[in-house]
Amino acid sequence: DRAKEIIWELYSQFPFVGHERCLAVQLAALLTVFAVGILPTTATRPGFIYIANDSDAGKTMLAKSAITPVTGEISERAFPRAEETRKALDQLAVDGVPVVLFDNVKGKLGGEEIEAFMTSTRRSGRIIGEGGGFNVPNVTTCFFTGNDFEVTRDMCQRCLFVELFIAEIDSSQRSFKRIITEELLADVSFRNEICSALWTMVKYWDGQGRPRARTIMPKCPQWSAVIGGIVEAVGFGDCCAKPEIAS
Repeated sequence: DRAKEIIWELYSQFPFVGHERCLAVQLAALLTVFAVGILPTTATRPGFIYIANDSDAGKTMLAKSAITPVTGEISERAFPRAEETRKALDQLAVDGVPVVLFDNVKGKLGGEEIEAFMTSTRRSGRIIGEGGGFNVPNVTTCFFTGNDFEVTRDMCQRCLFVELFIAEIDSSQRSFKRIITEELLADVSFRNEICSALWTMVKYWDGQGRPRARTIMPKCPQWSAVIGGIVEAVGFGDCCAKPEIAS
C-alpha cells in the first residue's frame, strides 16, 4: 500500500487525460526501466509517447521521472532528421544505451528506420568511417515528447501514450504542492524511495504467482504479459488499454 501511495503522490498533480490509463502507462514506463532484466532477451519493448496541448504541461519532466530515478542520468536529444535517423539509431545500439529520450518531436514521428528499431532485438550495420560491421543486442527503450505532433499508424502499434491537457489560459498560474525538478529526480533518497516502491511491486507480483496482463500488445507480447501484469497486479489498471487521444 505504501508503494502505491508513493507513485500516486508523485504523479497526482499531472493533468492526465484519462487518469487511470495514463497513470498505468507511467508506472509501466518506470517498471520497464527498472525491471527490464526480468524480461527475456528476445522480448521487444514499446516506446512511450508523451503529448500535450501546451509546452508547460510537464510532459518532459514526466518522461524524465520514469527514467532518472532508476538510471541516475538520462540520454536526452532531439529526434534526428530523416537522413540521419539510421546513423543515430545505429550509434545507440553500438553504445548499448538503455534508455533514450527524444524531446520535443516536431512534425511526424515514424518511418521505416525508427519503426524497425522499435521491434528489433538485435541491430546490425556499419558505422561510417570505421572498418568492419557490427551485430549487437538492441537494448534501448525509447521515450518521445512533443506537442500535437503526428504519429504514424505503425508507430502507434509500437508505443504507449500519455496525454496531458491543461485548461488554464496562462499555464504559469498553476500551483503545485510538490514541484518535480531535475535536482529532486537525481536526489539519492528520492531515488531510493521510488526504486524501493518498484521493487515492492515486482515482489508482490511474484508472490501472487506472476499473473499475466489482460491485454497483450501484439508488437510486444512478452513485455505486456510481464510488465502489464505487474501494473495490473498492484491495482493500477490496464496500461495497454486503447487510448482515446483528443488530438
